[in-house]
Order: sequence, then C-alpha cells, then structure tokens
Amino acid sequence: MYIMLLKLLTARDEPILSYNHHKPPQINMKPCFAEFLHFLLLLAFEKFTAGQTVETVPPSLQPIVGVWNHSMTLPCHIRPPQSAVGLHVRWFRQRFDRPLHLYRYGHDDTALQDPAYQGRTQLFQEELRNGNVSLSLTDLHPSDSGVYHCFVEGDSWNDQWNVHLLIPVTGSQPTVSIDTTGNPKLVCRSEGWFPEPKVTWWDKRGVAVTPHTTWEQDSQGLLSVTSVIDIQKKSNVFSCMVTAGGESQQSKLHITEDFYPLVSLWKVLFILMLSLPCISIPVLFRAWRKLNEKYQYICNAVPIRLEKELAALRQPIKSEWGSICACAATVTLDPDTAYCRLVLTANGKEVYLGEKWLHLPEDAGRFKQYPYILGKEGYCSGRHYWEVEVGSKRWWYVGVCRESVNRDGEMDTIPSKGYWTMELRDEETYRVGGNSLSLREKPHRVGVYLDYENGQLSFYNAKSTSHIHTLNDHFTETLYPFFYTGVIGGDIPLTICPIEH
Repeated sequence: MYIMLLKLLTARDEPILSYNHHKPPQINMKPCFAEFLHFLLLLAFEKFTAGQTVETVPPSLQPIVGVWNHSMTLPCHIRPPQSAVGLHVRWFRQRFDRPLHLYRYGHDDTALQDPAYQGRTQLFQEELRNGNVSLSLTDLHPSDSGVYHCFVEGDSWNDQWNVHLLIPVTGSQPTVSIDTTGNPKLVCRSEGWFPEPKVTWWDKRGVAVTPHTTWEQDSQGLLSVTSVIDIQKKSNVFSCMVTAGGESQQSKLHITEDFYPLVSLWKVLFILMLSLPCISIPVLFRAWRKLNEKYQYICNAVPIRLEKELAALRQPIKSEWGSICACAATVTLDPDTAYCRLVLTANGKEVYLGEKWLHLPEDAGRFKQYPYILGKEGYCSGRHYWEVEVGSKRWWYVGVCRESVNRDGEMDTIPSKGYWTMELRDEETYRVGGNSLSLREKPHRVGVYLDYENGQLSFYNAKSTSHIHTLNDHFTETLYPFFYTGVIGGDIPLTICPIEH
C-alpha cells in the first residue's frame, strides 16, 4: 500500500517550474505538494520499520557469580519482547560452530553441542514466547568460568550479548615456612583456589613487601600458589594474605629481634679499621674472628627459632581445636569388610593382622587382596572427627574411602581411585593423597577430620594438636573410615581411641 501511494504522489504530469517568454516564471504547486507528502511518508515508514529492531540484553550488566556443583541461570531477553519460538538461539563460548546449546526450527539441536555441556543446559521452553532465551546451566565447575555469548537471529535481524560467569573457589589456610638455603626466606603456600589468587605480604607497619609468586594448576583446574619473600628487617611481623574471587585467607608470623645481628659484621670491621689505624693486625684479626663466631651463631639460630614459631603457628587455636573435637564421631570397625586374616576385638575398636586365615562368610563388601577394613558408619554430610593410635607401627594407612571402591584385585589408595589417606610406609616414608610428605615429628596418634560439604579431609598429630595436612576435593558418595594394618609389623594393632580433649 505504501509503495502504491508513493507512486501516485510522485507522478509528475506537469513540470514543477513553468516558463513563458511573455510572462514571469511561475511555480506549479501541485508537484511540490506531492514531494512534501512523499518526504513525510518516508519518515513515517522509516519510523515504523525502526520500531521493529530487536536486541538481546540481560536484566543486569554485572558479572554473574555461581557456586561449584550448583546451578545458575545465564540471563538473556529479547527487547522489545517478541516470541523466540521459531528463532535461531545459540549459546556459545569461544567457537560459534561448537555451541553449548542450540535451539532452531522450533526445537533443541544437540548435533553440534560441546560434549562438556551435554545434559547440563536447557532453555525455559514456557518462557520462549515471552522473549526469554536465558540458559540454565547445571553442575557448575570452576572451568565453566568465562564469557558466554547469547546469539539470537530472526528472518531479517540478529543480535548478540555477552554474559560473564565466575565460579570462585576459596582455597586452604596459607601455611608459612622457612627456607634456610642461602639468605633466610619466608615461604607462603596455599592450594585449591579459583580464579588465580593474588598474594599480598606486609610487615607490622603495614608496608607492602614485594614477593616472588608462582602458581600451579591441578587436574581439577584449581590453583596452588607459592609466594616467597626475603627476610631483611629485624623485630617484625609478617602477614601473608591470599585473595581470589572476593574471598581471602591470611596467616601471620612474628620474628623477634634476636634473630639478627644488630649491626652488620662488615660495617663494624670497616669502622674499626678507619678509627683505629694503629691497632695491630693480630688484634684486628681476633676481633674479626669473635665477631664472625657471633655472626655464625646468630645465623644458625635463626632457622631453629623460626621453626619453633612456625610449629606453634601450625597448632590450631583452642577455640578451633575445641570445635574440631566437638565433632567427635563414634567409629566402630565393620567385620563384614575385614580381610580374612584381620583379627578384631569384641568392641570393634582394635584390629591387627593375625597369622592364620579365618573362615569368614563370603561378602561382596569384603576386601580380598590386602588387610583393609572399613568403619561401620558412613558419612554423606556434616563434620566428623576420630583418632587412631598407630603407635610404633612400621606400616599403616588411615583416612576415608568411597563406598564404591574396588574390593577385589589390585588397587591404588589415591584420590582418583576413591581413597583419601595418610600413610606410613616402611617406618620412614609418609604420604598424603599419594604425595610424599616430610614430617619432623612422628605422630603416634593421628586425628582424622572430615568436612564433607567443604570437600576437606584434614590430618592432625592428636598428641600435640598440630595440623599435618589437608586434602581438598569434591565428595559425591558416602565416605567410610578406612584402615590398613600393613603386612610388615601387622601384628601391632591399630586402635580407635576415645577423644580426650
């Protein structure tokens, strides 16, 4: 209709300007009026078509923060509202041709879907008619963090919006240790962070100290950080804080004045040489030797004193230790899981490796290759603490394992196989989570603390109440207390002890 009207109005049967030699020039108003109407009609038509422009915008421009293993909605809406049924809706990350969700021709198309997102995405089908093309993403993982593109296309238009998703993970409490190679250094370590954590050091005056920081990424995409500073100032308090995703963890260390000589040995020697030029060389040599002996004594004392202070820092404060002991669990050994040579006491609190094979009933839950045994009680939530007396045994494992672990054949007691353990092998080699561990003090009673929701299993020296190590993971199955008596020295029992604190 608009085109026909335009043709009628723009038809020029008469010239706009007429000229006669005998009369002044005259303007024909009919064509001018038609041109004016033509102009107005074009403006109206342009306004009408511009009103149909469709954009995809989210209700908020702020980054979206999700929680590991939870679900999240990535918002995207068509403005002004228009039904998205029959449109092309594509959610993707780096590659347009590898969408994490694709909707076209009135239904979801999974042929091109990124395998990492299969079964984890969906659109809100009932909301498509209202222009809501938001995406529901389940089972969030730190690797899901990044920019997501919401692309919508109609017959004559298309648009795209970017949504930033962040899945932060708070790591472990930083541990501070001393490195005595060369000049003394403080080393701050923490693990289990996402995104990349930032490490900040400062002294007691609040002055920032520049560190050398490195990061390592594990198989789950979580980051471990190591930060090192040189110790150059006396009588100081150093604090190390690790921050990522708006969360932080902090540790502090106090260094006393007598760790360092008050004045540099070489400065003293230089002043003596300038002010006492008449002193004989033997006298100067004796003075230098005494100063050097004092300097060496102080330098040797620094690591020892720092190690003592670090050991004190590793001990949980009384309130924290009290909260751990308040989670005391009643652990009893399960005879239906015991290896056929294991001997249990009547109360189910002690086990050792006997010399004879016992005639035990066949049970699918029984360990058949190694002297392993589980506790009766399984845990799928909450916090639980128990202590195991290992005494002077040469070989033992304690910790937890998944209910579904292999009970028959070869098996590795590592997290990827469903075991989270602390181990002593051949009386001298300690391991945690399959990795070697160096201990100055040999624990005779080991405390095991399970925090299921936070995915942490911690080990303590129960006698000194000092922290040994914490394993971080994501638990999805019921976990059972796990015990291994060892074959060498297996006749020495493992004993589940009452909590005395």
